[in-house]
Amino acid sequence: QQKLEELSLNRQNELINKIDYLFNDRKIYLNSSLTILDVARLTGTNRTYVSSLINHHFHQNFSAFVNNYRLKELEEKNFIQSRIFKFGFGRNLWLRFG
Repeated sequence: QQKLEELSLNRQNELINKIDYLFNDRKIYLNSSLTILDVARLTGTNRTYVSSLINHHFHQNFSAFVNNYRLKELEEKNFIQSRIFKFGFGRNLWLRFG
């Protein structure tokens, strides 16, 4: 089993930045069938390093990491929906944003 310590700090930072980009900019967590192997492939490394980096850097396992992004997305959509209806806009406007 490969250990995180085997990666240089530069490589660790590079992978963390890639993971950050994939989740914050590309929103890959919206793929309901996303797996750690998908993330490994997209970052150009293996699942062990992805798992170790998420555990070490974000202090959670892969499933919790992905679900936190999904919950944030849901909270944002619920906030937008509540504002749309609060200010008198109808369902048609919500469908454009939802």
